[in-house]
Amino acid sequence: MLYKCWDSAKTFFRDLIRTAPVIIWLVVKILYNIRKRQISTLPLQSSFLIIVTNGIGDTITALPAIKSIRGRFPDAKIDCLAQPFVVPLLKQIEYIDDALPIYKAPFPSSLKKLFFNIFQIYRLRKKRYSTIIIFASNFCTAWIGFLTGAKKRCGFSKTEKVGLKTIKNFEFLLTDDYKGITGSTFVEAHLSLIKAIGLNVDYPIMPELPVTQLGFQKIERCLAACGIKEGNKIIVINPCALQATRIWPFDKYVSLINKLLQQKDLEIILTCGPEESGIIDSISKRLIKQVHNLSGKLDLNEFLALLKKANLFIGNDSGSMHIAYAVGTKTVAIFGPTDPKTRLLPNAPVKVVWNKTECSPCYDFGSYDRCYLGHHKCMRELSAEAVYEAVMEQLNLIKVS
Repeated sequence: MLYKCWDSAKTFFRDLIRTAPVIIWLVVKILYNIRKRQISTLPLQSSFLIIVTNGIGDTITALPAIKSIRGRFPDAKIDCLAQPFVVPLLKQIEYIDDALPIYKAPFPSSLKKLFFNIFQIYRLRKKRYSTIIIFASNFCTAWIGFLTGAKKRCGFSKTEKVGLKTIKNFEFLLTDDYKGITGSTFVEAHLSLIKAIGLNVDYPIMPELPVTQLGFQKIERCLAACGIKEGNKIIVINPCALQATRIWPFDKYVSLINKLLQQKDLEIILTCGPEESGIIDSISKRLIKQVHNLSGKLDLNEFLALLKKANLFIGNDSGSMHIAYAVGTKTVAIFGPTDPKTRLLPNAPVKVVWNKTECSPCYDFGSYDRCYLGHHKCMRELSAEAVYEAVMEQLNLIKVS
């Protein structure tokens, strides 16, 4: 009982602190008597800052829209503002001039990150961007856009709980508020935003990521050192994800991999980030045969090249899954709390395995680290056999009973 009271108190004070930007917003609104604005008549100009501060997967879905902006303004300066772990990926893309880091919701969890953000916004002001386009549109990113000093700030308001206050309209933070923007998928929603701004879309809407020659050379040496035989099918598996609710149970992965190990001429490679290597080690110990463990051993160039060379990727709804299909690799994607119809284009080379329970999708409830009902049925009740069948279908192989 005491623990629950303490937990509730901590949540209250955290939300109270996070309400501070709302209080500042209300004060500015009263002082300047700023009323609801119409869409601005300011023209699009030649210096853009694109705000994409969500995860890797959501950022990849914005790439076709960013490429369309480049097509319309071939000589413009186009920079992206993203979370630090996404920045290296964006720096690989030729139609983006620069990728700049900023932390998401750093306060009150980290004063160091808060001060970094403050100085980063100061540096952004000095760059004097003419236009801000916010694909990751929320109250925080709208504030960042406003503080850069750009005269044209495009995004969309939405109902959002910020600390203790629910916000329905971002008001003066955006000069161009496209509230009605919709799309059946994230990719199409981003493209709808730039169409509303006045940009034509003439490019393929499937996200694409480049793979460098250096990456291919390094991964060739790595695969040779692992003893992977030429001609064998390569399956890359990443069982991890940024949010815990999106992770298929690890014991299910063990069952799936053990079934795959009964097939001939398959090379299975396990990957993840350095901080998750212990998970891969734990899975590896429970397998009937040895697999190739490259967890935490690959840089970005090598990882992109590995996925490009692979015959199949298997994983949760994660950044790695989006990278896999963006380099053109067949993918088996395991979904639970999120809706694949909003995250994947129909023509993506992805076979979705989704145990759609009565409560799924539930991701919009904001329960990212644990099931808000406590049972996690959408993932826990998804069988290894169902995923195995999807893998065999993608590889055009016959199942081993």
